[in-house]
This record gives sequence, structure tokens and C-alpha cells, in this order.
Amino acid sequence: MFSDNKKNEFALLRAEGVPLNSVYQKFNVPPGILSGWTMDLSGDICDMKIDANDSVTDSLKASARKRILENQTKLHSFVIFISIFFAISLFFQFRKCHI
Repeated sequence: MFSDNKKNEFALLRAEGVPLNSVYQKFNVPPGILSGWTMDLSGDICDMKIDANDSVTDSLKASARKRILENQTKLHSFVIFISIFFAISLFFQFRKCHI
């Protein structure tokens, strides 16, 4: 009666969190049919939600790794700067003592 494409689009919309009322208005399918689709496709909808969450998590992890590497580079540069500063400082203190 209804095409698989319509059911797949329904599952995608539900996985995205679109309320049943909005889906009902979009497809003009009786609520009882949508309720049946929800039960029939619940596993697919859950899988789609998990996949979407995984991609968001992967994106956040990649972003965090990038920030960590940037901060490590900045920290390394700062440590080198401080080391050079203290080395120069010690050099001048040593010169004052031996002049």
C-alpha cells in the first residue's frame, strides 16, 4: 500500500527526532499506520540514531585531538622559551659573580 521509500523516509525523520504529528502532516498517512511503522522499523530507527551519534562523537573526538595537539605545540614552545630565558638569566648572574 505504501512504498518502501516512504517508510525509509519516515524512519530517517523519526531517527532525527521529528515528532509523529509532523510526520503525519508531511506524509498524510493515518496515525495508526505510522504507529505500526514505528513498531516495525524501531530497530532501524535505533540503528540510525546510534550511527548519527557515533558520527557526532567521532567529529568531537577529532576536534578535541586537534586542540590537544595545538595546545601541546604551544606548551612546547613556551617551555623552550622559558628554558632559554632561564639559561640567559643564569649566564648573566654567573658573569656578575665572576667579574
